[in-house]
Amino acid sequence: MGINTQGLSTFEAGELAVKAIEKLCYDVNISGNLKEFGCTKEDFEPVAEDCWRAYERMYQYINPRQTSKNDYINIIEDAFE
Repeated sequence: MGINTQGLSTFEAGELAVKAIEKLCYDVNISGNLKEFGCTKEDFEPVAEDCWRAYERMYQYINPRQTSKNDYINIIEDAFE
């Protein structure tokens, strides 16, 4: 993304990456929440189930954090509002 992270801690580099992604979303007019994309609360369970299946199938091997289906539901809820 063209961000110079040399000399920064992993946390500091991560913060810069988040800011760059937020700026990119703003620049291309991507909303910050799922509600504006037309998602409803009824979508939470099937979307979380799809995420969980993908995690079990492949992402658990590269994701350093164990993730439960409930974790996905919480992420989706946070992104909804």
